[in-house]
Amino acid sequence: MLLVHISFATICPVPPPCKCTTYSGQCAHCSRLNLTQIPDLIKSGGTWIIDFSNNNIKTINAGAFRNVQLEQVYFSNNSISIVDDDAFSGSETSMDVARFDGNKLKSIPIALTRLSNLIGINIQYNPIKELDKTILTNLSKSLIGISFGSSSMKYWLVSLQQLNNLLM
Repeated sequence: MLLVHISFATICPVPPPCKCTTYSGQCAHCSRLNLTQIPDLIKSGGTWIIDFSNNNIKTINAGAFRNVQLEQVYFSNNSISIVDDDAFSGSETSMDVARFDGNKLKSIPIALTRLSNLIGINIQYNPIKELDKTILTNLSKSLIGISFGSSSMKYWLVSLQQLNNLLM
């Protein structure tokens, strides 16, 4: 009897100095690297959790993740003020969590409304004054958890009525 072992190496979608691990899912670690933009990503199979926290990223351009299918993405503590509507193109059905806490967003990014299975977002500590009713209505189809709030936010209670599936 002949046994054949075939091993498929996972291609890390992020260039050095970012690092990838696969022991508990496919994770790319790019935090605390003083990045000012999202690097060009390499086409890679499977879904990925990518952490870009604690950098100096200001903008997420259209197609930034076109070569990678995202499961979760973390952008905590950057300087993000612009997220293109097509930033997460290609991950519309795979992405379920997005963290944007500690940035410079003035509203919930429209790009998040295009993610049909998004169940959790964190937008705390952004200068968001109020939650847009239309965006919340679009998010309400799948969203079960949202973290929000800042000293800028004054009008939010009425907007939360749009989120019918939230777990309390």
